[in-house]
Amino acid sequence: MAYLAPPIVSVYLLGVLWRRANATGAAASFAVGYTLGFGRMAGEVWCKLHPPRPGSAADSLFVRLHFLYAGLLLCLACLATHAAVSWAAQGADGGEGRAVDETLLAKCSCGGEGGRRAAPAPKDPAPTEWLPASLPDETHHAGGKAGDEPRGVEL
Repeated sequence: MAYLAPPIVSVYLLGVLWRRANATGAAASFAVGYTLGFGRMAGEVWCKLHPPRPGSAADSLFVRLHFLYAGLLLCLACLATHAAVSWAAQGADGGEGRAVDETLLAKCSCGGEGGRRAAPAPKDPAPTEWLPASLPDETHHAGGKAGDEPRGVEL
């Protein structure tokens, strides 16, 4: 799991924290991250079955390097890939850095050109429509119940 989560984390972090992150960079980050992650898992299995000689590159990368450090390095590689590819893709599309595809926006119901418009919100009823026709006077006087005649002070 430590090798499969870093691409997802990097895409989420850059998507939330960096306005210019785009789908091209996310796809590249996923491709690089999952390739390196599956490669690391395959290398660990291979090194368990066929132990490498001590001090070799395979021993350092697949046996001695703790999996949490490998996950951190993998996340950093995914972040760098996502940022670099997003930045390069912005240069190709004019540098505007739009993360939303214009054709998708045109098809949505939020008011894009050529799309359906959302139905207008229902109008709030006028205050007189929800009030009772008449309110009884002084029905809530001290000591009485609704509908009782009001009691006055006799002198």
